[in-house]
Amino acid sequence: MTRSDPARRSIAVQSAFDALVAALRSRLHQGAEIPIDASERFEQRLGELAGAPIARDAVGEGAGLPVLARLPDALAAAVEAAPDLAEPLAQMSPSLRWTQSYRERPPSPDFLSRYGYAQFAGPDNVPTLITSDRLALGVLMLAPGTVYPTHAHPAEEIYLPLAAARWQRGTEAWRERQGGDLVHHPSGMVHATEAGALPLLALYIWLGDLATGARILGA
Repeated sequence: MTRSDPARRSIAVQSAFDALVAALRSRLHQGAEIPIDASERFEQRLGELAGAPIARDAVGEGAGLPVLARLPDALAAAVEAAPDLAEPLAQMSPSLRWTQSYRERPPSPDFLSRYGYAQFAGPDNVPTLITSDRLALGVLMLAPGTVYPTHAHPAEEIYLPLAAARWQRGTEAWRERQGGDLVHHPSGMVHATEAGALPLLALYIWLGDLATGARILGA
């Protein structure tokens, strides 16, 4: 690696991140699946990230989580479903620092081998490209057929899956969601996710209480 490689990588990640934020804002502006006030609130907060600089030393070189073996398949599925989001995500993916919650008490014996996430913006208690106490933005990854069991958190959340998956919200029945759909979870709403036949990448945005993580119900 030459001395200029980290600088070039940081510039490339910055450009891809800005494109991803712009595409997300456009999706929220056009989204009819969620309450208008929620889409406006999230879009406005995302707008605060426009042009926010990524710290050069925050750009990593990936990590060895087992689920990342399926990342190429997940990105290919995402490109089919939502290329405006998948293409900048694919450009960013080699430089993301993937991590996990639930390491001390995983919800099932194989869950940690089938799950991971990377944060782009948010609190610095996990690896992040941009530190923010007003919004958390990142991507969840689940291996095919993985259930992210019923959980809740104080933060208001929007998910945007990049492949078909099933979602359950509150007392609603499980519902099939397609790549590119918007899924809204008000503060405290219990919810669960099940990846389909393909590995799932799902972009997430949190507003509100960013310091309190998700709690698996019954754990």
